[in-house]
Amino acid sequence: DSHCNNLLQNITGSGGRLILFYNYTVNLSNLILSELILCNADNSTLDNITIQGSDNLKNNMLCIQRTENTTVSWINSSYNRIGILLLYSDNNTLVNLTSNYNNISGIYLYYSDNNTLVNLTSNYNNISGIHLYSSNHNNLKDITVGSNEIGISVWSSSYYNTINSVLATANGWGINIED
Repeated sequence: DSHCNNLLQNITGSGGRLILFYNYTVNLSNLILSELILCNADNSTLDNITIQGSDNLKNNMLCIQRTENTTVSWINSSYNRIGILLLYSDNNTLVNLTSNYNNISGIYLYYSDNNTLVNLTSNYNNISGIHLYSSNHNNLKDITVGSNEIGISVWSSSYYNTINSVLATANGWGINIED
């Protein structure tokens, strides 16, 4: 967790909006940001936040890294590099997420386990709507993925995930599972 030991303040990002970085527990709501990074910020709450980078760069995201037991709700992270990234983050609850038109993926879990994601909309992303990489025991429910190269992608030793109630339309591949 040592790389979370940084202090970043007063940073203006793409589109003239703030980039916020927290490495401690926070409760944030009703914000429009260029980017938001939680790094070792366990037990945080995020509600009603829009992540919107530059109109032409698509270089931002909501990044939740090495963070556990956090509740994230009503997030819209669209027109970015990745909409929402969970990186080495476990036991989080994410509800009512919208992540459209991102350069890579709408929602990306990387080495992140035991998360619950409910009511996800992830459309028109260049590669995947939702991507799980070496992520296990996650519960995804009430998902809409459309017009992505891959609707839902489960890769590299991702086991025991539960994916329920999916509407996958006009994707190159609906669901792709590779070991």
